[in-house]
Amino acid sequence: MSTMIRRVGIGMAAACLAATGADVAQAQAISTDVECTDTLQGKRIKGDVTVPSGASCTLSGVQVVGNVTAAADTRLVVSESKIRGDVVVNGLGAVNTPQPSTAQLTDSIITGQLTQTSATTVTVTGSRLSSVHSKGGIHTAHLTLENTEVNSDIVARHRSDVTVENSQVHGNLSTQGDTVVRSSDVDGAAVVDAYASRLCGSQFADLSVSTYYGATIGDGQACSGNDISGDLTFTETVITLKLFGNKIDGNTNVDGTIRRAYGQDNVFGGQVPDQLAGLG
Repeated sequence: MSTMIRRVGIGMAAACLAATGADVAQAQAISTDVECTDTLQGKRIKGDVTVPSGASCTLSGVQVVGNVTAAADTRLVVSESKIRGDVVVNGLGAVNTPQPSTAQLTDSIITGQLTQTSATTVTVTGSRLSSVHSKGGIHTAHLTLENTEVNSDIVARHRSDVTVENSQVHGNLSTQGDTVVRSSDVDGAAVVDAYASRLCGSQFADLSVSTYYGATIGDGQACSGNDISGDLTFTETVITLKLFGNKIDGNTNVDGTIRRAYGQDNVFGGQVPDQLAGLG
């Protein structure tokens, strides 16, 4: 999908939010912290919103001037809302025992940071975020961004699986977990440190890949090639590399070891190691 199509999709979400914001502005303001255990609709909250353990909270057409924090074992749904603060989703209870939580954010704006911990699943669609921090651990964190714009960085650490699709990242992308980037733009540096990665039809500046099991960087119709305006670097061992239909303007570097490499129809603009020279 082209950059223009992605921007149209995000623009439609922004237009929807503008209308929602006008409605929220006319709503009665709540000037206190709120504990959410049900549905809040069309409210303007000047304070923090907390979701206690075991609860389900829906924010619909809401403006929050504060932070939204969901405890472990919760379900959070945010739609057509604006959060002027951070959103934190927790998945660990006492003594770090897993109590999985889920969060769905649709057609919303978060001006602070979206943070998730271990044992959480967060899905963001048609929204605008400031930055994202995902921290897994013994229990994997799952993050999916679709048709979403991130103004700064996405940082995913310690077994955080990340999928970015039809989205724009204006900062850096740094992952440690299974990573899928499809039909998206990453304006900053992308560092993918994953057990397995799949990068399809996207635009990157510099791209650094450390993927032990397998790296698929373009693979025919199922995973179209990428446009890399800077360097492509493989920093550690990659057992199986698939490199198909990519345009790499800078140098291609192999600092680690690539055991098997398959590919064709790549355009290399800079230096290419002998191991990959036959993949053009």
